[in-house]
Amino acid sequence: MNQINASVKGGLFNAQLANQIFVLCQQLKFSGQLLEQSHKNELNRVFVSLRQACCRDNGQLGTPCRLKMMELVELRAMGWRPSLAHTQYYLNRPEQQQQQI
Repeated sequence: MNQINASVKGGLFNAQLANQIFVLCQQLKFSGQLLEQSHKNELNRVFVSLRQACCRDNGQLGTPCRLKMMELVELRAMGWRPSLAHTQYYLNRPEQQQQQI
């Protein structure tokens, strides 16, 4: 998380950061609720970085990475309990349907 924070703060938006963010998002989907209790300050810092990355990159991170960050921000806002609509949206995103056409 510290490496992601430093990269975002330094404006280093590249494929390596996108990969790190993608992996972190996948891990936090499963362990975020537990970490919320034991490492809330670290989570707060990395979520600030994730929100900044969504707003500040100029497309370098790519749409899949941005969507993964948004999914995680929403998941945390819901107390780490996804609704059915939330889950279905991210499983059936509009851009995925367009790629299939």
